[in-house]
Amino acid sequence: MQKFNKFLPYLFLLSLSFFGGCTDHKSVTSNPNPGQWTAFQTGTTEFLTSVSAIDNDNIWVCGANGTVLRSNDGGATWSSVGTAPVTGELYTVFGIDGNTALVGGTSKVWRTSDGGSTWTEVFFYPGVLIK
Repeated sequence: MQKFNKFLPYLFLLSLSFFGGCTDHKSVTSNPNPGQWTAFQTGTTEFLTSVSAIDNDNIWVCGANGTVLRSNDGGATWSSVGTAPVTGELYTVFGIDGNTALVGGTSKVWRTSDGGSTWTEVFFYPGVLIK
């Protein structure tokens, strides 16, 4: 059971519930109230694949070419926080709070606890697509 518990936080990546979606794969939509959707322009030209909202203010987004974006004002502004060693296609993001998130891509999962200033590889399994 202890081996399983070691990877339990990363299983959340598999059960990610989306805040909204990436409508044109470059912007983010949200539904704070039933029947009301808002599009947020992220400012990236990269293909976006996953969104995770912690609350009304803190939102994480990831996508192509190691793109990781973060908003701490409900999507009004976005910061690019995908930095080396995060590279390649990213398919899933799971935000824990405004400073902590996990992103997954081909074979790897990275974690930040400082708002994306630094990233640490926390999981590697060759040949596996992590979604």
